[in-house]
Order: sequence, then C-alpha cells, then structure tokens
Amino acid sequence: MTISIEQTGVLSRILSLTEKLTPPEKLYLSEKLMQQLREIVENAGQVAASPKGTKLSDFAGVGKELWQTIDVDEYLRQERESWDRPNF
Repeated sequence: MTISIEQTGVLSRILSLTEKLTPPEKLYLSEKLMQQLREIVENAGQVAASPKGTKLSDFAGVGKELWQTIDVDEYLRQERESWDRPNF
C-alpha cells in the first residue's frame, strides 16, 4: 500500500490528536477502527492482505503500555455493562 504525502499529513495530525486521549479512549478508538476494517473486508468479500513479511504475531505486545494504568477487572466490568445499554 502506498501512502501519499497528503495522506501522511492527515495521519500525522490524527496521531498527534490521539496522544491527548486517555488509555481507555485509545483502546476504544482502536476497537472502532478494527470494526471499520472488518466491515470493509466483509463488504468487499475479500480477506485483508497483510504487507509482505508482516505476520500477525509481529503485533504481539503492541499497546501493552495502555493497560499499565488501567484496572483490567474494572474495565471488563464496565465493558460488560455497556453490552446491555443501547448504543445511541
């Protein structure tokens, strides 16, 4: 995949904005992005191709620093409670 200079500027701005997010907000954002990607792949009827030489295992541990300040049990409790709430 080739990214143009214009896209790089947009991505840089987006990344700088994400630095202001809390760890739970970053996690929420990453979940939403993954959901969008899954929908794109499903709608296209294709399997997403990973860049040459990249394996899923290469991403092991990515984002682990997000969980250092989060009580995982509390996060899971809140997440499970949200399943019962309508999404407005």
